[in-house]
Amino acid sequence: MGIYEQLKAYQHVPIQLIGLDMDGTVFNEAKEITARTRKAIADAVSAGITVLPATGRPKMGVPQAFLSIPGVRYCLCSNGAEVADLQTGEIIYRNCLPMEKVLELMPWFLKRECTCELYIEDRVYSDERQQSFWEKAIPDPFILEYVRSTRTVVSDIFSFYQAHPQPVDKINTSFGDPVLMEEAYQWLDGRTDIVVSGGTPANIEINNAGCDKGEALLALGRLLGIGPEAVMACGDSTNDLAMIEKCGCGVAMGNARPEVKEAADVMTGTNEEDGVAQLLEAVIRLNRELVSAK
Repeated sequence: MGIYEQLKAYQHVPIQLIGLDMDGTVFNEAKEITARTRKAIADAVSAGITVLPATGRPKMGVPQAFLSIPGVRYCLCSNGAEVADLQTGEIIYRNCLPMEKVLELMPWFLKRECTCELYIEDRVYSDERQQSFWEKAIPDPFILEYVRSTRTVVSDIFSFYQAHPQPVDKINTSFGDPVLMEEAYQWLDGRTDIVVSGGTPANIEINNAGCDKGEALLALGRLLGIGPEAVMACGDSTNDLAMIEKCGCGVAMGNARPEVKEAADVMTGTNEEDGVAQLLEAVIRLNRELVSAK
């Protein structure tokens, strides 16, 4: 069953707000936004739908190819730690890790062969020691180049943070050793004061309790007067699960992890098949039909 037929069987109100994951969703495997997908986003915005990136990246990591589309006004960053109004520059929603929690969590990772990066106010801090782990922990050459070009490298990240303590949007860790990664998951298991997820098979992302893409997307909906039933989310990884589960219509990419597909209401094509464009084209068509039927 195609995406339009799936939506028509499931969706009974026009969609007004759509959050789109970036890596593995809007991006193809070459980390590009295709012309078809860019046009579909522009067409959806022109049709009156608020479309925004809903990403684990900081705002500075979202490509201008998306943010420069006329009418794209908001950006959900760092797994929902903040939502920015691109027109005013204002942070309209935020949920950060408190300083004492960051200082508690960091040492475990810094004593091991993995990365431990801090997302703070649209910058990502790493340190000189962690650079030696990047190639082993980040096998994807496109992601590796993105990391190299976007990190602010300090000599010692723990000392740096002790000297400049402030709320942290997200702690990002990457692992070259799956056994060590499983050990990290076990160490974090059962904690209720944080949210643990992943954007790739080789990383663990840590946010504050109650912070996820779903909560942030629904919070934006409330600010815009849009109910959950008219909110759609689309993604592929475990850091997309919350928004797929919590929003009125959750969409999994064809390349999504099994648990994401299981949680979704409908499924679109893969990121190599312009799955996001397929979805948006179907939403625009169905919205028109729903409005005409009233």
